[in-house]
Amino acid sequence: MKKQFLGNNLRLARTFHGMTLAQLGETVATSRQYIQRLETDDEICPSHDVLEALSEALQVEQSFFFDRIEEVREDQGHFR
Repeated sequence: MKKQFLGNNLRLARTFHGMTLAQLGETVATSRQYIQRLETDDEICPSHDVLEALSEALQVEQSFFFDRIEEVREDQGHFR
C-alpha cells in the first residue's frame, strides 16, 4: 500500500522556514499553484524529482511528507 502525501506537513515545513508558496515553487523549479495544490489536495503526490527537491529545500527527510505528526494539545502539557 502506497503512503499518502500529507500536504499539511509540507505547509508546516514551508512556514517553519518562512517561505512563501512562490519562493518554494521557485526553489524547487515548479509553480506557486502546484505547491498550493500539494498542500491542499489529498489526491496529489509529487514526482520523485519534486519530492527530492522539496526534501532538500526544506531540510527534511522525504518520509516527513508521509508520516502523520501527533499534535500536542494545550491540556496535555504542564509547565512550572
